[in-house]
Amino acid sequence: MLADPTANLDTSTPGWNDLRQFATDTAVADVFATVHTFSSNGIVVTGTPTLDPKVSGVTSGSASIVDCVDSTNWQPVYSASQKSAAAPGQSPRLITNSELAYYDNRWVVTESAVDREKPC
Repeated sequence: MLADPTANLDTSTPGWNDLRQFATDTAVADVFATVHTFSSNGIVVTGTPTLDPKVSGVTSGSASIVDCVDSTNWQPVYSASQKSAAAPGQSPRLITNSELAYYDNRWVVTESAVDREKPC
């Protein structure tokens, strides 16, 4: 149903058309903002996250997904020094709540939020 949009955080490959295929609204705006912030600060993301998405609700034309995102092997680093740019003390395993809508014959993520207070 959904492609892994995390590949689009590699600022060396835009991938915006792929991202827009699977995300709209605030989901796209949040990714744009993150990529801009990372790029402006010389940060790149290395590795690959481990995802464990589960559908938590479905109604006519919409769905909710809860995902335990493990970023142990997916880390932001400063490209010049390769030193960590991760927030200190943050759990590498956090819950992400996403809302989806059925739009133009496909499911798209409309909103996605990380719960930084709730490790998984």
